[in-house]
Amino acid sequence: MKPFDPKEYKREIAVFNLFKGRIMLVFLNGAKVNDTSGLLKGDYKDGRQVMIFKDLDDVKSKEKSLRRILKDWLKLVGKDIT
Repeated sequence: MKPFDPKEYKREIAVFNLFKGRIMLVFLNGAKVNDTSGLLKGDYKDGRQVMIFKDLDDVKSKEKSLRRILKDWLKLVGKDIT
């Protein structure tokens, strides 16, 4: 990700929603990420997509796909993806 002035950068990269029994990781414009794993879910009009994890074991079992998605997402963050 190329450097930027955080005072000018007005987008959130990802948001965590914590619930009892699950954690949701919400990617704004996540639909722009090429996710072949199916880990990103959702058909929202604004383009966001979510990942849902039940527990730490669930995160660990999806770690490889999660890392790839995060790397792809960070490449997009430096571009104008709106």
